[in-house]
Amino acid sequence: METADPSPEGTRSATPKLIVADDDPQTTWLLAAALEPSGYAVLQAHAAAEAIRIAQDHTVDAALINVRMPDGDGFGLLQALRERDAHLVAIMMTDHGVLDEARRAMLLGAYDYVTKPFDLSELRAVLDAGLAESADAREAAAAAALTSPDP
Repeated sequence: METADPSPEGTRSATPKLIVADDDPQTTWLLAAALEPSGYAVLQAHAAAEAIRIAQDHTVDAALINVRMPDGDGFGLLQALRERDAHLVAIMMTDHGVLDEARRAMLLGAYDYVTKPFDLSELRAVLDAGLAESADAREAAAAAALTSPDP
């Protein structure tokens, strides 16, 4: 359910755009159906390589990433997306609540880690909080760039 990106590469639109990366098409479809009415533009990916391609073609604000992907693990995808954008809100999803996985996700820069099945209202709250923090961090970084002397 990928849609055209109305904002030029590198600019943010008023509608938060997120990638839902999960090997299960039903999960990505259900998350898109649940999040789009709440004002999110959802881009679906069923493999890590597809999610990376989407991130290259679109300016995204957040990513919901399944730990297990058909072409690698979600941790590699998390790293690749965070290398592209340090302020990206990444939330890892899993069917298995494993403490070591949650710890690893947080060390790699995930904003949060959720276990399926999850409460959609709680997921929206986590996304909203993460996006607010990300917007503040982007604003602070832009202000710092304006006030720092050129080398």
